[in-house]
Amino acid sequence: MLDESLAKLLKGMQSLDHVKAIIYKNNDFQQLSLSALSPLLTRRKPNNLEELRLVSCRIGGCITHGLIEELLNGSNIKKLGLVQANMSSVSFKNLCLYVKKSRTLRELDLSYNEVPMRLMSQMIEVI
Repeated sequence: MLDESLAKLLKGMQSLDHVKAIIYKNNDFQQLSLSALSPLLTRRKPNNLEELRLVSCRIGGCITHGLIEELLNGSNIKKLGLVQANMSSVSFKNLCLYVKKSRTLRELDLSYNEVPMRLMSQMIEVI
């Protein structure tokens, strides 16, 4: 699926109060999708998004960075999966900050991200 198509779906989801999970695999996730996802990430309970999984999507490093910035702006995600998400060291450090700051996050999947051990040790310390 192309970024434009996902963005349309996400915009449609904004009017639905009961969307709790978004799991997206092997497709485009770019700026249009990120912009449409942002309002869903910042919803307050009980209408909050609880699970976000992006698995092996075609996602640029700046988009991953933008997504993590959106999470830092206040989300109530319980389960986060960023599998093979093209994460830079700056993005990973911000993700560590999000994990430390979050009161709701219970699951984190960072499979297949090429993260240096020194950065991964920072995440382990946070956890």
